[in-house]
Amino acid sequence: MICSDQEILDAFHSDRDFAARLLYTCYYDTFTKWLMSRYKAQFNEVDETFQKTIVVVYENVIQGKYSKQDSLFKTYFNQVGKFTYFDYLKKRRRFDDFSFERYVKYDDSEEVIASKKDFEKKLALVEETLKSISPTCYKLMQLFFYQKKRWKDIASILSYKDENSVKNSWLKCKKKVKERLS
Repeated sequence: MICSDQEILDAFHSDRDFAARLLYTCYYDTFTKWLMSRYKAQFNEVDETFQKTIVVVYENVIQGKYSKQDSLFKTYFNQVGKFTYFDYLKKRRRFDDFSFERYVKYDDSEEVIASKKDFEKKLALVEETLKSISPTCYKLMQLFFYQKKRWKDIASILSYKDENSVKNSWLKCKKKVKERLS
């Protein structure tokens, strides 16, 4: 089935259920494969992300936040999906961090203590690497990981144009850190 941008946009304005079915028909397979291969996402994560992405994109289209002049609809959909998946990972990471801290707090076995020391060494190495890349990169990561700031807040604190600029800088910093640590 060929899905034109205009056909999808028209469906959003006339029949929301039809638009959702159309997105599943047109994008589900490629989106799933892309997210699983690019970000090593699990199937259940991708399925949930796809559903949330449909809701976010629908709201954005209805509110006029998407313009055909900005990008192809498929590109826009994938970008929203990517950031929806990142938000999911961020929430899951917070839960995982919290669980790890509780576990360490109540279990003083040698294995847990060794694991925590190993974690702290790796954390110190990452922090050193961040400082060596750039002060801005270090501050960005510190605001995101340690202070748990939202993209919008980071943009304001570091005087970025918008949230997307922060996300792009964050991804570039992350890539540099990975390159230096590997």
